[in-house]
Amino acid sequence: GVVPGSAVPNSPVSPSVPSPSPPHHRESGTAPSPVPPVLESPESSEEQMVAEGSDVTFSCEATGSPAPTVTWLKDGEPLGRRSNQVPGSPRLSLAAVGLADAGVYSCLAANEAGEASKAFHLLVMGACLGEGSLGNFGGATRG
Repeated sequence: GVVPGSAVPNSPVSPSVPSPSPPHHRESGTAPSPVPPVLESPESSEEQMVAEGSDVTFSCEATGSPAPTVTWLKDGEPLGRRSNQVPGSPRLSLAAVGLADAGVYSCLAANEAGEASKAFHLLVMGACLGEGSLGNFGGATRG
């Protein structure tokens, strides 16, 4: 005898299921296989020491296919609207940094093939450390 439901030779396939291939938004024939992001600066972390009031720019140039998007974080928190940084830009510019801006800034470059990250340790030195090692910034005295 035939066991019912044992073998279904042509199970119905719903025609509304999209094909798993990615959309072809490139006109150049076959799309290249995805390449994980690669940071141009291979060091995984950098330390930057600046004086209070300085301008700082961190660069996180990354290559990959498709082009990776760069996300900036400070101490693990997304920077978002706190800075005047362009979203997705590989550069983060901080103007007139203060002691509150010190911390660990990290960039995360990600695309569909993978991700790469880099950390920047920002140390901000106050104008009056009292150690005399920095000289006295123009001899300005505070009130």
